[in-house]
Amino acid sequence: MPYNFTHALVGLTALQQSSEAVADLARRYRAEFLIGTMGPDPYFGDGMPKPLFQKSGLVLAEKLHVLDGRKLLAAMLPLADSEPKQAYVLGFLCHFLLDTIAHPYIEARFAGSKHTPSEIQMDLMMASRVAFPGVPEKPRRFYQTKHLRKLDAFHAQLSKTLFSLETRGTFARGYHKWILVNSISYDPNNHKLRFFSGLERLLNIPGKLTGFLVAHHPDPDDRLNLNHAEWRAPWEPEHTRTESFVELFERACEEAPGLLNATLAALQSGDAAEALNRIGARRMDARPV
Repeated sequence: MPYNFTHALVGLTALQQSSEAVADLARRYRAEFLIGTMGPDPYFGDGMPKPLFQKSGLVLAEKLHVLDGRKLLAAMLPLADSEPKQAYVLGFLCHFLLDTIAHPYIEARFAGSKHTPSEIQMDLMMASRVAFPGVPEKPRRFYQTKHLRKLDAFHAQLSKTLFSLETRGTFARGYHKWILVNSISYDPNNHKLRFFSGLERLLNIPGKLTGFLVAHHPDPDDRLNLNHAEWRAPWEPEHTRTESFVELFERACEEAPGLLNATLAALQSGDAAEALNRIGARRMDARPV
């Protein structure tokens, strides 16, 4: 993570500065590109709830988030053997960039149980700031695809290549659950936020329910760090930083076009050197490789 619309906005913003070939592919396979911007996160959906008689995809979300980006991209490229899969890979790289750039801030400000609710509560804040047409939208419509079987086959091959795991059907199952969960939590008009805020006050459980709504939340603590308070990533305690989340988002948007252009060139030519160099020795959780 960060959350879904914020990741999608990195991709949609990046397309404006990408090559015409990249932009055309993403336009023709918009849904697959947008699903790609969710990265491994649909696997989190497979834990909501965990399947009774099959292995949960949660382990795949964890494995992919800590994998060296060069190894991940090198495995993806030969498996993206159709245009829907290629559009998906381009979207996935936008997810990778925002994760690796923004996770130090998220971990510094919102560690532990605050991590996911804080990312969710930022989502519509960023959508309002960027004001991209069509964002936000109901998740079922925003991510509607005719090519889920192809994406599931892609992930099954990827899991076998990287982890020697047989996972056919796991990505599709997680995706369906993830879209359901996100549809339930989608609240752009704050109707659910108002109702559940009252219930939380009645039960004296502030934030237990509303913290997971994709709504317009109050912001008493400068969630985006627009005032540039100091923060330190837990794995770099000696390094004091002051960037806002908005600045980190913009950095991902600036870096993405070059990576997308190089990746599409690699998919077409088979020469991945520039794309691998651009993604570099980074992980989605932003810890050192």
